[in-house]
Amino acid sequence: MQQSIRVATLSVAIVFGLLGPVVAPANAQAQTPPQMRTRLLPSLTNQEVEDYLQRNDVIFVPVGPTETHGNWPLDCEYALPEAYAIKLAEKADGLVFPNLSYMYPGATVVGRGTVQTVSTEEVAYLKMLCRSLLHQGFKRIVFLTGHGPAPMTILPVVREMFTETKVSMYYLSVSDPQAAPPRPPEGASRGQRPSGPAGMDLALYGAYSIIGRLEDIPLKLEGKAPENRLTDPSLQILQRHSMSGGFGYYYADPADHGGVASGNLTAEQRAQFAKQGIAQIEETINKVDIKQILQALRDHNEFVRKSLVPKYGDRLPDR
Repeated sequence: MQQSIRVATLSVAIVFGLLGPVVAPANAQAQTPPQMRTRLLPSLTNQEVEDYLQRNDVIFVPVGPTETHGNWPLDCEYALPEAYAIKLAEKADGLVFPNLSYMYPGATVVGRGTVQTVSTEEVAYLKMLCRSLLHQGFKRIVFLTGHGPAPMTILPVVREMFTETKVSMYYLSVSDPQAAPPRPPEGASRGQRPSGPAGMDLALYGAYSIIGRLEDIPLKLEGKAPENRLTDPSLQILQRHSMSGGFGYYYADPADHGGVASGNLTAEQRAQFAKQGIAQIEETINKVDIKQILQALRDHNEFVRKSLVPKYGDRLPDR
């Protein structure tokens, strides 16, 4: 996973914008979130959404690619932010807007499992969805992703929506949960090391369990060593001195993103790794005061609406 924005365990990039008064009750964040049948918007009935919007206005939007990633399912870099979104929604009484798993992949198109999209077209699509969510009553929209090229899509969305609507949105970048531990050597991922999986690998087991898809992680790893593998020594130098997306490149081989591993896991091992991964994700979530962030976002909305717009309204662009 390419990392472009990283602060501590759950890194934060703030992009503000604003639309109008936030209707959530002032004490909404202080109360214990009520139990819900599910936090996933498309799984709720319309009446359940109507009832939710009577008390709060928060929606978490996880996004990610479908791309080659070693022996992991192709959408693993979407599954991780979706799991975080669910846990944050449970903690902060929000809903989750899922299924945005075909974002711009970047350099991984050398693998034929990768779905190629174009970031500029995604910006227009996500802005359309944001307009709908705002119109529906979701005044605080929080994007989550951990994919390196994601800022190329998400940052223009939140900045342009801010200009257009004056509604503040927030961008959380999910980094490797344990302060980005070193990656395992090639061929040693997915629990094949003596100590078992760690860092992002362990978190992915937990993530697939949280979203109800643990069985998507295969028990039999059938990694194949690349044939006639190409190498690009210049790539490391360029990556070292540039942010993700700062220059154009493709990986020289699909195995360069996610590695290659062979071996077997038992269902029991997979379940145990999932428990450990969930604990790791929850530990990270506990370090993030999401209620404070959302309250600050609400307060900022009020400040922009009541103070900045009246003072500078004739100077502020709308497109």
